[in-house]
Amino acid sequence: IYDVSEDKIYSAFPSNNFAFADAQIFFVDEISGMLGYELSLDAGANLVSFYTLPDDNSIANVIGECPGNITGVLTEGMAAACINDQWIGTLIEIDLTDGYWILADNPDTLTGYGTNYDPDRVYDLHYGANLISYSSLGSADLSSSIPDDVEDLFLGILSQGSAAMNTDSLGWVGSLTTFDAGVGYWIIVSDDLSFSYQTGSMARADIRRYIETRPSGSAFMVAQSPNQAFYFVDTITLDEGVIEDGDWLLSYNGHTLTGIRQWQGVMIDIPAMGLSESKGTEGYLENGDVPSFTLFKQSTGEYIQLGGDIPAWTENGMYALGSLSEMQPIPNEFVLKNAYPNPFNPVTTLEFGIPVDGDVSIEVYNLQGRLIAILVSQNMKAGYHSVIWNADNHSSGMYFVKMQA
Repeated sequence: IYDVSEDKIYSAFPSNNFAFADAQIFFVDEISGMLGYELSLDAGANLVSFYTLPDDNSIANVIGECPGNITGVLTEGMAAACINDQWIGTLIEIDLTDGYWILADNPDTLTGYGTNYDPDRVYDLHYGANLISYSSLGSADLSSSIPDDVEDLFLGILSQGSAAMNTDSLGWVGSLTTFDAGVGYWIIVSDDLSFSYQTGSMARADIRRYIETRPSGSAFMVAQSPNQAFYFVDTITLDEGVIEDGDWLLSYNGHTLTGIRQWQGVMIDIPAMGLSESKGTEGYLENGDVPSFTLFKQSTGEYIQLGGDIPAWTENGMYALGSLSEMQPIPNEFVLKNAYPNPFNPVTTLEFGIPVDGDVSIEVYNLQGRLIAILVSQNMKAGYHSVIWNADNHSSGMYFVKMQA
């Protein structure tokens, strides 16, 4: 029995031959205070936590004997791996205050019972990122779950594949909108602090969730990694048209897809997964790598490369990009296109492309081979460029344009 007003559990376990009769009410005193948990795991990395645990909270009892389907467990500063049929590592016991990355080869379910459920549990956080649990059953809105006197110290929250950032003007933004039972969270704070979740009825009011439906096809599949970062963007600028609700923002490391998020008209977090021990993360980002971003137009199937001031990737990083804008594609070879218009009087445009950064020189010669104008002489970024030549001070005739890069 779950008492919402007190956020308290009352429970009793009947014998196997006990049966509930229709249309009858049973009044049960608090007998054992035991509470069960059931955590569903996907193949790969799963970020979980426990709101109650058995008295024997050893990793072998809570996670299972080794070897098994679960191959590794990671928490902040500690880990354990199944090696030679036994758990090896610094992680010995599972704690109620911590979050855990559980690595599974196949889908699985963790079940158990505990007698230590306490939604008012106190969490001591240090400056920076803290991997912690959620202490209560059910779900609760982020802002109303954090005490007002410390909420300004909460910079961001990361969970499995989603994140939220605490902004001055908009409050909490991102795809992560709730705390949920059985889920682990990286809490990033600007100072040391202690707090307890506010788990009363106010925390459950007006819960809103970010819901997206991934586009079909294996090209959009991303393996969850315990190493992840998030890039927040609120504006997408295109040369023609606009981004539409339902379009997709994708992050890449080279040609490897590392994250996908659906645009829904407000500031959103784009995940970028990192290389880890978890299967399927080969080719993902490492510290110092700079991800690239692409817009996938749902209505047309068009891919548009996006650019901006993009910080290098770091584990548990949260970056406010502000805006991304459409980038012209980078050519595969050096190219100097025909002048347009041609013939001209007195202005024409020359377009050129370079596949790598480098020094570029564009010069104009007359028919006698004499240099009469230098249009470009500088180091330039890879991509397509254009330059205008105003020949107002030169006589009518034919001219040669020479490009060196």
